[in-house]
Amino acid sequence: MYLLEASNAKTPAGVVSGNWAYAYYMKGYVLIELGRLADAKISLQQAIDLAPHNSQFISELASVYQREKDWSLAMKTFQAAETQAREFSPPALKNAELSRAWRGQGYVYVEQHQLDEAETLYHKCLELDASDTKAANELRFIQAQRVKLDNQAR
Repeated sequence: MYLLEASNAKTPAGVVSGNWAYAYYMKGYVLIELGRLADAKISLQQAIDLAPHNSQFISELASVYQREKDWSLAMKTFQAAETQAREFSPPALKNAELSRAWRGQGYVYVEQHQLDEAETLYHKCLELDASDTKAANELRFIQAQRVKLDNQAR
């Protein structure tokens, strides 16, 4: 697919093993865990450069922006991950990758105090997978935030 895209765009392209993209992804993941976010972004971007339609890679980069509290860039990147998941994720991974992108967007909405929007996305996750404990936990968190806000308003 990537060669066809390059051909249509009349840009030079080469073929490398998909293992290279996953190696950069795994390096980025480890660097995130080590707290080396700047280095993680570089590795994850290298993975995305090799596999630009890979929703998993894009969501991981979005999670770096999330940790940096760059809400605008995190949202934009999670939305890009959602688009790639819809269009290119294999059937066996599609629901998991869509849910990951939606949970990331939901998190950003919560941080921006847009609870209704977040709630909608978490419910979409549960429609795809009723056992999505992360989405269910976030819905409980939103409910607690609403109770807290109601109590403050009294």
